Amino acid sequence: MKGQLSKQISIAKHIVDGSIIIDSVKEFRRMLQIFPNDPALHRAYADLLLRKQLSGAAAQFYQQAA
Repeated sequence: MKGQLSKQISIAKHIVDGSIIIDSVKEFRRMLQIFPNDPALHRAYADLLLRKQLSGAAAQFYQQAA
């Protein structure tokens, strides 16, 4: 169990630093369910929403990140 959490944390860090790219809104939401209080992950998700031209939703997640 502890090893699995470590892998998940590592995955979240890679998403934030851009070495893992998630281009699916649905898949990214799953990551946010695992890490609901990670501001950097919320910002990365907002960036994805902006790329998908979902600016209203992006603004909401930028606000959560702040």
